[in-house]
Amino acid sequence: MHRRARSEAPLFFTFPEDAHWNAEHQAVEFGVEIGEYRGFVRVSRRVFQRILPERPTPARCAEAYYLQRTRFESIAERNLRRRQLTMRRASSVCPAIPRPRIE
Repeated sequence: MHRRARSEAPLFFTFPEDAHWNAEHQAVEFGVEIGEYRGFVRVSRRVFQRILPERPTPARCAEAYYLQRTRFESIAERNLRRRQLTMRRASSVCPAIPRPRIE
């Protein structure tokens, strides 16, 4: 059985330390870079409602993001690789977030 050779070069993702709360979208936003392309990912307040034991304030959402940063970045990277998110517009990470409780 032959596998098709990939013509695509490997993608290397960079996640700048620029996460912040976006009040207009009620979400934590963080940057993602792939080579010369830059975009951002939004994690909505609803996601944080599932993982926080109390009401998700903007400060608690940002804190929860940083506590689970590797997980959020991995999900964003996986979704970008699967082309479920696009670098051309704001992207959201929602359904694939596991439900760990943060205390």
